[in-house]
Amino acid sequence: MIDTPLPEPLDPPAATRLTNFAQACSAAAQAVSRYPAAHPSVVSALTRLSNTAVTLTETAPIRLTVLPDGLLFDGRAMASPNSAISELTRLLHQHQVGTVDVRDGGSSSTWLVILRLLTRPPEENRESGGIAHLWGKDGDLTTTEQRHSVEVREVDYEELLRHRPLVDPATLAEILESLESGRTSLLSAEARAALREIVSDPEKVELLIVEMKARADGDEEAHAQSVLHLLRAVYELFSDDGNADEAAWQNVLSCLATMLTGIADVYDAMRSQRAYQQAYPTDRILAVLKRNDGGQFDQHLVRRFVRLIGTYPPGTLVRLNTREMAVVLKVHAPDPHRPRVRILRDATGATISPQPIRHLWETVDDNEVHVIGPLYQDENEVDPLDHL
Repeated sequence: MIDTPLPEPLDPPAATRLTNFAQACSAAAQAVSRYPAAHPSVVSALTRLSNTAVTLTETAPIRLTVLPDGLLFDGRAMASPNSAISELTRLLHQHQVGTVDVRDGGSSSTWLVILRLLTRPPEENRESGGIAHLWGKDGDLTTTEQRHSVEVREVDYEELLRHRPLVDPATLAEILESLESGRTSLLSAEARAALREIVSDPEKVELLIVEMKARADGDEEAHAQSVLHLLRAVYELFSDDGNADEAAWQNVLSCLATMLTGIADVYDAMRSQRAYQQAYPTDRILAVLKRNDGGQFDQHLVRRFVRLIGTYPPGTLVRLNTREMAVVLKVHAPDPHRPRVRILRDATGATISPQPIRHLWETVDDNEVHVIGPLYQDENEVDPLDHL
């Protein structure tokens, strides 16, 4: 096992500069996601961000390293949790950003391009080659000056594992086999000690999950079972002696939560109306999530998410096989195409008043009515939320 020393804490002035930068990033990201580039709110937020970046790099260029649970500022960490930095970490982590080098303050146009990429659904960036590719010269989005000011690199898990092995190969193989089979109670003392150390470090937990995915070789159910066995092993490791380690338990849960948060963030971003694009219908969003085939998202978790929200969640505008327009009020779990709906327009497109509520899972006079697809609310000049 390779011991990694804890990073040194940031001194108070540096911590303040990093916090101000994180807060400015968060505010600018919100503005960019809501308004066009020329909007006063965007201009003001980007100016503030550029100014804080100048302060951050006033003595020398800096490197931000993205960890599962926080940022390192030139190899040093915050002495205590900070909500602004946690939010920036989440934003970078969901796009698999590993490091950000800031050489100078950067112009407002530089930060506008970065934030447009960071506020897009991660899957859209991945389909275009990834955020580092888009930021690079081959992405055709940036100038040489912008790339010199800020350099973005993605996490290379294979490289990371080569340079930071979790444990010696034999012990790792024993751990992975036990997690695959569920026989974690049969681990040797050496393997139990190694696993205890791994789950005490959020970054090592994430690397372990990467190794578990590789071992599953595309078998989603097998990987899901291994994750469940990992949770049970953590519980066993830290409760056998009556001294449960809450921090280690939270490390594992937080890595799984990061996966779920990434799925939810993509769904939320694509479901939301933007100044530069319409909201995507739910079935297209779910298709995007599933298309990763285990790449960015754990597909077992994606399927759990799909079952949770439904193919047509409440508030979705839909077309029925009767050609009527309706809004979904409640998901019917056994059949996502037959929810409870409120009928808004008849088959001719005429508005109905009063608007009847229909339970599509009920067959009436041998007629089965079901959803055939979603509708864009803007194209139909209807806000479904007005009818819930």
